[in-house]
Amino acid sequence: MKRIILIFSLAIVQFVFGQQQEHLTQYQFNQFAFNPALAGSKPCLDVRGGYRYQWAGIEGAPENGFINAHAPLRFGNKGRASYKPSHGIGGHVRRDALGPFSTIETQLAYAFHVPLKRSIKLSLGASFGLKQMAFDDAKLLLFIRITRRQIHQVLLFFQI
Repeated sequence: MKRIILIFSLAIVQFVFGQQQEHLTQYQFNQFAFNPALAGSKPCLDVRGGYRYQWAGIEGAPENGFINAHAPLRFGNKGRASYKPSHGIGGHVRRDALGPFSTIETQLAYAFHVPLKRSIKLSLGASFGLKQMAFDDAKLLLFIRITRRQIHQVLLFFQI
């Protein structure tokens, strides 16, 4: 019976996926990270950055940071009429680390803004990017401290 439970448990593990999403706060200060249609929505270069370190004093604590920038593209006359469509580009880099796991993400964005009225615009945006996820097994020992005695007890339980 114990072997059946062990085999069943190992089979279930093959189908279970888990992930840790980074914890983002203060959306109002970092809207471009969530919506690529914001690229070029301001009449100037907009550069923002942030850093968050949680659980101070604990090794492997979650930390993340970002930097992003976006600006309008201007073709031809700078003093064009306000009813013409406009374009914007931008990009951001984000890093997230939690214990042995780390993620680096970069994205580039393009936006197209069409004025509907003098103060209302319809904005369409698209972004593409790369995401690298890494696992550092040297940091794993900070989280999993298994002694030989505990391993021996597990092996005796399953009689392996």
